[in-house]
Amino acid sequence: MQVWRLPWRVIKRPTAGLGGLALGAFAWVIYLVFRKSSAQTRRWWFQHIARVIYLVWAGGRCNVRSNLALIRPNLTKKQIDQGTQINIRTLVLNWAELLGDKRSDPKEVRKKVSGIEELLAQYRAGGQIIVAFPHIGPIHGLMSAIAAFELKVFVPVEAIPLPLYKLMARQRSKYADIQFAPVRKGQVLEGCLEKLAEGRIVILAMDILTESGVPCRIGDKAVGCFPVGAVRLALKSGATLFPVFPSWGRDGKARLLVGSPFELVRSGDLERDTVSNVRGLVRLYEPFLVENCFDWWRLPWSKLEPVGEENKTEDI
Repeated sequence: MQVWRLPWRVIKRPTAGLGGLALGAFAWVIYLVFRKSSAQTRRWWFQHIARVIYLVWAGGRCNVRSNLALIRPNLTKKQIDQGTQINIRTLVLNWAELLGDKRSDPKEVRKKVSGIEELLAQYRAGGQIIVAFPHIGPIHGLMSAIAAFELKVFVPVEAIPLPLYKLMARQRSKYADIQFAPVRKGQVLEGCLEKLAEGRIVILAMDILTESGVPCRIGDKAVGCFPVGAVRLALKSGATLFPVFPSWGRDGKARLLVGSPFELVRSGDLERDTVSNVRGLVRLYEPFLVENCFDWWRLPWSKLEPVGEENKTEDI
């Protein structure tokens, strides 16, 4: 009986303990098998892998469905089922892009990035820069853009299994000047301040939804707790905070829009300013998150809550 339970523990907790080691080993095997394959071949195989993951990952499937129903309550059951399949496929296809050894053509990548001129001007002038991004669509395209524009960046990485972390860092730093560091409680802010002082752009996810974040509304029915990292770092350092919007274009290829600098509200109260600016940043992202919720691949691990009397406040 114990033997039969083991695989389901691995699936239920894919980033912890034995499940994390199994996931890391699986990723390395897939990489070694497909690293020399063409992008088309990898995508074909990974779409089939995504179907298998969709069928066996019951917890992730349920989370995506309940989250989509809150974000867009007008969706039918059929649309939610289709969106759930797209969501898990998007996650898997990002790894298909990652687990290949072919470098993207810098000229082609630069054509797919828009709105980056002000960021580049500040970077070349020695300004301190923070980039905030959501896990929407083609995140690997963000890494390709770093290489294409010859940027130096620093990326703190949330807790993932060590084998998976090493593979991810190896692949993403192979062709670009990207430094990674695992997130350690109480050390992230200090490390980011050091990297900003060195002239590196600090890239931080703004949508790792945890109970310790700031409650923010997504659409009319959903509330999630968003991390404070990017905003707190900007308040502490005085660096310019640029929001980034990754998405798939109509041609099915990656697109990256760099938004205008986010204007921070400062009252002198760090805690209050952190909360108000996180909510302001999420309000900026909200239409984008709602429109692209099928491609928001944080949803399998997240649990949005319905808007209720206890969180129905003016500032959410």
